Amino acid sequence: MTTHLTRFFHDSETSFGVFYPKDYLICTFPSLEQTARAALAFRKLGLNDDDLLTLPGWELLEYFAEFREQSGLWSGLMKVISRAFATEQSFADDDALKANHGAGFLAVRCASAQDAARYRELLLPCEPLSMHRYTAGGVQSLI
Repeated sequence: MTTHLTRFFHDSETSFGVFYPKDYLICTFPSLEQTARAALAFRKLGLNDDDLLTLPGWELLEYFAEFREQSGLWSGLMKVISRAFATEQSFADDDALKANHGAGFLAVRCASAQDAARYRELLLPCEPLSMHRYTAGGVQSLI
């Protein structure tokens, strides 16, 4: 599956068939307007379209639907395991629920703990519903 989301994540959006955008921060906002405000704050820092992506909820839902169509038995098993441990798949499930209620999403390249701390402080005034940093060692919730 090649979409602008796959290109943005540089083909690193999965791990064992589960949505896992390693070295990215995924933030959920109550509305697309709040998402746009958060994106503007990042643009003022000098981040551009290579580092930052905003998505309306419907677009994330389409991406997840395509993702499911492409996944196989192994992916299904990993999703069940991930849900059981309340990890990656449970975050994606929660994002899908919020997307159905009009949420907006922001993805930001975030390879270091220092960037994560700085980005967290930048985003808190924008009132995110969730903020998850995906690293090689696991998913870190920042709020």
